[in-house]
Amino acid sequence: KMLDLINSMLDISKLESNTMRVEQKDYLLGSLIFDINKNVLENKTKENLVFNISVNQMCPNNLYGDYEKILKIINTVLLNAISYTDYGEVKLNINCEKKTEEMYEFIFHITNSGHAMQVETFNRTFDDLIKLSDKSNTVIDASSLRFIVAKGLIDIIGGDIEFINEEGKGTQYIIKIKQKITNPNGLNVV
Repeated sequence: KMLDLINSMLDISKLESNTMRVEQKDYLLGSLIFDINKNVLENKTKENLVFNISVNQMCPNNLYGDYEKILKIINTVLLNAISYTDYGEVKLNINCEKKTEEMYEFIFHITNSGHAMQVETFNRTFDDLIKLSDKSNTVIDASSLRFIVAKGLIDIIGGDIEFINEEGKGTQYIIKIKQKITNPNGLNVV
């Protein structure tokens, strides 16, 4: 946990100083899905919680973008959803929409049955956490830090995140990220 906190602080420092770089490379959507699933299964400790991934089979598999940042974003939001859901289900639905011959927008729709994140918590920035810790003389929440980093990463790769909270129905996160495809003429579905 201490290493996680240090890494989040380093990421926030890079984001605040505009020194975080986008590093694009070829990758496979199938590899991203595998790594997301592996990370969730390694970190999901609640027996009464089900995790499911569904993928639109028409989404292209051969992509070009910042794999590490996308993986970190999706893992962070998923683990946040899981941490606040004691029982029921957390789902990741991956869909895509063709924008041009070489560009798709990927929609990562994360839902959970129990999490009731407040809008104020979703909208927090690093400065807000510092102010809160000064007022209450408490330790900064590592989960909130990770979430702030994820939102910053979404911004620098040109994505978007939407948050919907329905009381009694759980929370939805809709993350949209445009990615180039590396084989627009092939049938490269997952």
